[in-house]
Amino acid sequence: MNFIDLYRYANGLGGPAVSVEALRRKVIAEHATVGDVEFWGCELDSDISRGHMVLQLDRSSPYEAPYIVASVRFDRELDTCWQRFVCCKELMHVFDDSLQRVDQADKFLKLMDELENNPIYVNQSEMFKSERNAEWQALLAICPPRLRQVYKARFDAGEIDRKEAAAILGVPDVLIRTIMSDQYELTLEKLTGDTLDKPAPGTPVPFAPRKKPVQQ
Repeated sequence: MNFIDLYRYANGLGGPAVSVEALRRKVIAEHATVGDVEFWGCELDSDISRGHMVLQLDRSSPYEAPYIVASVRFDRELDTCWQRFVCCKELMHVFDDSLQRVDQADKFLKLMDELENNPIYVNQSEMFKSERNAEWQALLAICPPRLRQVYKARFDAGEIDRKEAAAILGVPDVLIRTIMSDQYELTLEKLTGDTLDKPAPGTPVPFAPRKKPVQQ
């Protein structure tokens, strides 16, 4: 499994919102090396990081081969929309390569330092670049084109505002303008090869717009 597989799974789901739990189960079922994914609410400094993922080797069973556990820690003080996005974003790190992966204590501390100090591009580690990439991957997974196209025309026409769209989709309201922007379409093609004129295979017919916020 790679990111494109997970994105197309999300885009092929029915219903008015993508369940992060469904994405978690899909990764556990089909990822080649990750055997489990755990979400943990913790006390974090959101000014530095709202969440992070640590890969751990599970050796608890004497009868089974060790396997990798993706342990996602998120700030438990976040609201539901932020928790959904942060957990989804951190889940995207299961697709990191060896240079992007945060699998050692010193690498984790380096990433925390970069998140706090925001270095210029030439000084950014592959781990830090992966953080930015994971944000876009999460947007495409949690709000794939089949959902976006249902609400974009209404948003552009002023029928729903940013907060209403965020509540319906179950994402932080600060991300709505990004989701509705042209950059979404450019990034969609770059990361998946899909375009809005050429939807992914198996994409369902759009449903009637929902009026109530997503329930978590």
